Amino acid sequence: MQCQPSFDHVLMNCDKEVELKLVKAVSKGSVNFGSNNLVLYSSVSSAYQQYSTTYSEVYEATGVIGEWEISIFSGNTDNFEYSINIGGSE
Repeated sequence: MQCQPSFDHVLMNCDKEVELKLVKAVSKGSVNFGSNNLVLYSSVSSAYQQYSTTYSEVYEATGVIGEWEISIFSGNTDNFEYSINIGGSE
């Protein structure tokens, strides 16, 4: 069993820590049969091989115009991506 990725993060605006509100968390993955086509006719569940997993979190924060700084520290993951959207919520 794999450990779930985790992230410690701090968002600063005008030298004050900003509260991040978690609005969405998604965990998904995919599997395949490998290279053996005969496995397609097998009823053994171990025939499936984990192909990839993805975990994402979406946060919202409010603040004022000015300088922003974010620090992200990851756990139980080799790499991660992030994006920052600026503007009102839709």
